[in-house]
Amino acid sequence: MMPFVTLWVVLAGTTAALAIYRRLLVNNEDTRIHLAVGEDALIGNQKAKASRLELIDRCGKVMTALAVASGVVLGAALLYIRFTTVD
Repeated sequence: MMPFVTLWVVLAGTTAALAIYRRLLVNNEDTRIHLAVGEDALIGNQKAKASRLELIDRCGKVMTALAVASGVVLGAALLYIRFTTVD
């Protein structure tokens, strides 16, 4: 059972690290709308950062769902083993 717990801890830790990484990306985000002719490079940077944030959000949602679901299953399995095993 210990390898499953270790795998779950790694999954939950990776999910938390992804959330922290996303937070760091958002802290440096430029939220102004750039419409001037000379701001083409800024528009490209904003599009690139937005697509990166969308990918991180998508992965974060999947990883969070996996971490919660596997945590519930793992917890139920541990409870089952605990209550069905006679010491």
